[in-house]
Amino acid sequence: MPATMSLLSVMPYSVGSVVPINSQRPSSKLQQQTDSTSPIFQTAHATTYTVRSGDSLSAIAARFHVTVSQLVQWNHIANPNRISVGQVLHIGQTASASATSHASASASSSTTQYTVQSGNTLSIIAAKFGLSWQSLASFNHLSNPNVLQVGEVLKIPGKRAASSTSAQLPTHSASVSFNQAIVKTAEQQLGIPYVWGGASPSTGFDCSGLVQYVFRQNGVPMPRTSWAQYAFVHKISKSQLQPGDLVFFQTAGPGASHVGIYIGSYPKLGYSQAFIEAPEPGQNVQVSNLNDPFYISHYYGAGQVNP
Repeated sequence: MPATMSLLSVMPYSVGSVVPINSQRPSSKLQQQTDSTSPIFQTAHATTYTVRSGDSLSAIAARFHVTVSQLVQWNHIANPNRISVGQVLHIGQTASASATSHASASASSSTTQYTVQSGNTLSIIAAKFGLSWQSLASFNHLSNPNVLQVGEVLKIPGKRAASSTSAQLPTHSASVSFNQAIVKTAEQQLGIPYVWGGASPSTGFDCSGLVQYVFRQNGVPMPRTSWAQYAFVHKISKSQLQPGDLVFFQTAGPGASHVGIYIGSYPKLGYSQAFIEAPEPGQNVQVSNLNDPFYISHYYGAGQVNP
């Protein structure tokens, strides 16, 4: 499973996604923006747009003069890097979204704050407060959710510790939350094709490109190749593996020539120990059995990444 240098890129949204368009735009102008391959429809509360091939959320946002964060919020998009051809997006705030907005406003009086500490990622902070990283990024109007500054103060929505001006995350649980975020991000890449040298959902992944992308999405700048990643991690024994750790194999040359992300047991396939990998050309990112004879015979080592 070779690994080569590749630039990180952002996957375009799939054709077919529907994005809400700002309802304050005059309906007459919106109705004039007709397109045979990507129709726009005016509804009682918001305009809709049907995603077509080649669209991205940022391009759609620019077209309707709204922000990506608004489109994510209006359409409850869990992963802004993925939209589908034919998906219908709402442009503008619907009646139900308006009600949610009023509810959020009423809860703002109980908003607390969290001061970013060294090693924090948005995923870790969101998990501690029972939120998604997307909602936390939107609530704080973060232009780049992958970049946080130590000492930066984030607003935490909801009825939590209203009397506290700065919450602190328990140090002992930070690594658990980080590992859970790594596994979740890795699972979101399942089914993406293997591409030699690939390092993003839009290009496909090779083994180390997948690892680099998943960790970068969670705030850790990983090296690009499997050999460099093995040198980067804190070495652990196989018996110490926890979900979110890395497993290395010697398959296409000396040393750690292949890498995967350990996820623990995977009952769906009957695996007691499983990992996610981009295996080889012609296959997709998949869950594999660490106890398969091939991986047992080619096992090289394991490592832990401390955020």
